[in-house]
Amino acid sequence: MVKKIIMLLLLALLCFFSTGCLLVKYIRNRDQFNRVASGDFVYSTISSDEGHCRIIGLSEEGSKKEVLVFPAILDGYIVDGLGAQFWLKDSGEIVITNAKKLYFPTNYYVSHSWLDFQTNYDKEEISVYIAGDGAYGSAGSIQDALGSECNKIYAGKKYYDQVNEFYDYLELANVVYYVDEEIFFVDDCDGEIVNVIPPIPYKEGYEFMGWYKDKDCTIKWDFRNDIIDKKEYDEEGNYIYKETKIYSKWKEIKKII
Repeated sequence: MVKKIIMLLLLALLCFFSTGCLLVKYIRNRDQFNRVASGDFVYSTISSDEGHCRIIGLSEEGSKKEVLVFPAILDGYIVDGLGAQFWLKDSGEIVITNAKKLYFPTNYYVSHSWLDFQTNYDKEEISVYIAGDGAYGSAGSIQDALGSECNKIYAGKKYYDQVNEFYDYLELANVVYYVDEEIFFVDDCDGEIVNVIPPIPYKEGYEFMGWYKDKDCTIKWDFRNDIIDKKEYDEEGNYIYKETKIYSKWKEIKKII
C-alpha cells in the first residue's frame, strides 16, 4: 500500500513538472508585445510605466539608415531605453544592418535586449555616442549591450571620467547638449557642422523651444551654418580638449484651471 502511494506521488510530481515545463515553454514562445513602428524605430509599451515606452527594434526605414538617432520622446511617450519583457519572453536583439553611427540621449537603459550588428563592414567603422550624465547604469548598460561590436564610443564627461581607465576605445565627446545642468546628448566634430540634430528632449511641465549657444538662451544654434572649432593638439601630439556647449531653452506650460 505504501509503495502504491509513493508511486502515485511520484507520478503526480512528474505530471506537475512536465506541465510546468510546457507552460514555461509556451509562455516563452508567445509574442504579445504591442509592436508599433514609428519613424526609424519599433516600440512597445509592455513592461513600461504609463506614458512611457521602450524601443524593441528598427522599422524597415530605420534598418536602411547609416545614422540612427534614438529618440527621447516617441508618439508622445517618454522613451526609457531598449528592450521589454512579456512574462518570461524578452523582446530580444535589435538588429543593426546598415547603421555606422548610433546616438543615444541620456538615461537610455538597456534591459531584456541587446544590439546585434549583422553588417558587412568592420566594427572599426562603427561609432556610438552616449551621454551618460548620471550614474554608471544608463551609459554602462548601452556599452554592455554593444558587447564587442564597437571599437569607438564617444561619451559625456561624467561617464568618461568614471570608466576611461578601463576602456582604451572610449573618447571624450567635444559637443555637449545640456538640459539645465545635465548632459542630454553628445557629438564629436572637427572643424565642421554637427553631425546630427539631437532628438527633442523632455522636461515635465515645459515646452522645448530649441537649442542655443549661450546659457541665457539668447543666440540660437544654427545647425546648417555654425561650425565646431577644429581640434587642437600640443607639440607632442596630445589632444587639447575643448567642449562646445549647447543649451536647451524651455517655456513653462501654463495649466488651465
